[in-house]
Amino acid sequence: MKQLIVSTRGTYDLHNGKRLKTKKPFITPVSKYNNLSKAKEIVIFVHGMRNSTIGAKMGTNALRLRLRKLGYKGEIIGFSYDSNVRGAHLDKNYHKVLRVADKIAEASGEDLANVINDIRKNNYSAKIRLVGHSLGCDVVKSAFNYLGFNHIHSTHLFGSPIEEDDLVDFSNFINTCKVVNYYNPTDDVIKEGVTKGALERPSCLHKVNHINYPTHIISKRLYAKNHGMRAHMNALRSFPWQ
Repeated sequence: MKQLIVSTRGTYDLHNGKRLKTKKPFITPVSKYNNLSKAKEIVIFVHGMRNSTIGAKMGTNALRLRLRKLGYKGEIIGFSYDSNVRGAHLDKNYHKVLRVADKIAEASGEDLANVINDIRKNNYSAKIRLVGHSLGCDVVKSAFNYLGFNHIHSTHLFGSPIEEDDLVDFSNFINTCKVVNYYNPTDDVIKEGVTKGALERPSCLHKVNHINYPTHIISKRLYAKNHGMRAHMNALRSFPWQ
């Protein structure tokens, strides 16, 4: 089955994160996108950092195959953005590359929100669920700055670098939907971010304490073997959150 991909690639400079141009999302296949007007549920997947267009498709496919195996029948979309920032292969560029990636993720949140708003114009009653992986979680978080309270039915965070305390602010935008934070204290990539001082208490490594957090934020332990999306999907046992 041909995957449904909405792409905003080419919008941002991969060296410094500056916006190059405003462009309409590239959608393939358009016919399948148009059919979303009939869907009861729609999942939008946002991939992580250092993913090319092929990587975005592979992540979307990994999610689709797993959700189908779990019995989920909703439509699944991949949101592909400028995540393959330049210089990420060099350790000396670690912090600079993260700053550029974070800048693009923040800006791409508005682009994602525009896609969601476009979908809702044609299908207001559909339940929309967002799935973010790694840097994609930051894109999802940013998108809520541009969305109404009732736009999203649930949000699912895998390998999330979002700081634990920021989940409270995150929830202020989405108090009408569930947030599922799949945490994994052994995640190698997120632990590296802590070691190098880029992160403090990322939500990926910590279980949410409901004494301090709203009850609609759920923590689920996920025994993924590594940080990759495929590893997360191999470990996923239910969806949306049962």
